[in-house]
Amino acid sequence: MLYSINKDGAVVNDAHIDRIQKQYRLILEEISDYYRKEFGDNLLSIYVRGSVSVGRAKSFISDIDSVAIVRTDISPKKQKEIHEYSKKLQEKYPFVTLVDMTVISPRTLLEDKEFSNLKIYLKTQSVCLYGRDIVEEIEEVKPGRELALKMYGDLSEKLQDLEKVFSHDTTEKTYLGEKRPTEFWCVWTMRTILRSGLGLVMLKKPVYSQDLQTCAEVFSAEYPEYEQYMEKAISWAMNPTTNRKEILDYLKEFSPKYIALWEKAINN
Repeated sequence: MLYSINKDGAVVNDAHIDRIQKQYRLILEEISDYYRKEFGDNLLSIYVRGSVSVGRAKSFISDIDSVAIVRTDISPKKQKEIHEYSKKLQEKYPFVTLVDMTVISPRTLLEDKEFSNLKIYLKTQSVCLYGRDIVEEIEEVKPGRELALKMYGDLSEKLQDLEKVFSHDTTEKTYLGEKRPTEFWCVWTMRTILRSGLGLVMLKKPVYSQDLQTCAEVFSAEYPEYEQYMEKAISWAMNPTTNRKEILDYLKEFSPKYIALWEKAINN
C-alpha cells in the first residue's frame, strides 16, 4: 500500500494506537513499562514505528521497533543493558523476529545526520505511546528525488557490504553488537533491495511506502524486465533461505544491473 500524500506533497502518517494488533499490545506494554521505570523524569516520549504501528505486522516476519526519547543521551553501558533486556523479550515473544529498542535525545535525533532515516521513519509511520509527541517538530517528508538520494544514495556500498556477508561459510557481520544468522541477513538484504526499489521509482515521481509487497509491485510496474528479481526478494524476505550460495549468486547477478539502473536514473 502506497502512503497517502497531502496537498503539500508530504507523506501522511496513518499510524494510530487503535490499529496496533492485539498480539503486539502486551509486549509494547512491557517495553513502555521498562522505559518508564529505567528513565523516570529523563523520559520524554515512547514510540512504536513500522508495520506494528499501522496494524500490518506479520507474526514471525515483523520486528518490534520502539524508540524512547530521553532528555539526555544515555551511556554505552546503559545501551548494552537495554539490548540484553530486548533479547529476553524476543525469547519471551518468539513470534517477533527482532526487538529493537532505540534510546535517543531530541538533540541527537534532530541534529545528527546519522539518524536522518530514523527521523523519516518516525515522521511517516509511528505512533506516540507515551509523553510529548516531538515528531511534530520533525520536518515534513516529501517524496521525490532529494528524499530518494538521502535514503538510498549509498546503496552500492550497502550491497557490496552485504555481498561479503554471504561470501564466507560463517557470518562475522554484527547487528546491535551481536553476530546474526544467515536468515537474519537474508531478510535484511531483501528488505534493502525491495525498499530501495521504490526509492528508484521515487526519483521519477512522488511515491512512498515501506511495505515490502508494495515496493516490489511499484518497482516491477516501472521496470517489468526485473520483476523476477523482486519476486525472489519478496519470497526470501518472507521465508528466508539459509543457502548462502543461492543468496550470493542472486546478488552477483542482480546487483550490477540494479546499481546500473540507479546510476542511470540519478544521471538523467
